[in-house]
Formats: sequence, structure tokens, C-alpha cells
Amino acid sequence: TKRTLLSAVYGSTMLVFLDDESDGCADTKAFLARRIENIMQFEKTKAKITNRGGERFSMARFVGRLRYRGT
Repeated sequence: TKRTLLSAVYGSTMLVFLDDESDGCADTKAFLARRIENIMQFEKTKAKITNRGGERFSMARFVGRLRYRGT
């Protein structure tokens, strides 16, 4: 879920932040940007998978097509 993803990104970013010694927390900002990009890629892939074809399998529709396929 989105909350799970957010908590994972938040937690891992905090760990990087606590160990970050770069100027202006540049390492933390770069890490966070990469994690956000990863999540965006995941959401795009998930949308492609869930929206493919637009229809879900229906056993009733399948049986109906078998029964009335000649008409």
C-alpha cells in the first residue's frame, strides 16, 4: 500500500540522513530522489498490470459464452 511504501522510504531516508556528512545533506537528497523515482516506476508498472484489457475474468460470462456461442 502507499502507507507501507511511504514508511519504508521515510525510514531508509532517516538512516541515510543520520549518517550523512555531506554539505547540505546532498547525499540524503540524492538518496530520497532515487527512492521517489523507484516508487514512480513501481506505480507505473502496477498501473499497466492492473489496467491491461480493462476487463477481469468472469466465470459467469465464460459459461454464458460456452452455452450460447451459436446465437
